[in-house]
Amino acid sequence: MNIYCDGAGWNGKVSRYAIVYDGVVNVVSVEEEFTSNDMEHKAVAEAVKIAGEGDTILSDSQLVVYQILGKYRVKELKFLPSVQYVRKKLLETGAKIKWIRREENLAGHALEGKLPELDGMDV
Repeated sequence: MNIYCDGAGWNGKVSRYAIVYDGVVNVVSVEEEFTSNDMEHKAVAEAVKIAGEGDTILSDSQLVVYQILGKYRVKELKFLPSVQYVRKKLLETGAKIKWIRREENLAGHALEGKLPELDGMDV
């Protein structure tokens, strides 16, 4: 199963993240000021809770994905617990994480309110 995730920082009213998988669309809004990177990390940390053997978490955040894969350093220490948590869960479950282009990210479309029909899609 593919699990798409995306985050959107503070827009003056809310910060949000979305997870799309197996026909489920989950958009979460919080009335707190978070950055896009904060919400991207939150989305991946929530997505890994759903993931199991053979599943792939898909994110368009190159920074977050490559931090988790160890290709990028985690410069902001506030993200280190999230990165370590996701790495641990991926090892435990056998799930994977992969970077995808923005246009391919169904969770990003959900955040924009432009999610295409899910029928026939690999979600």
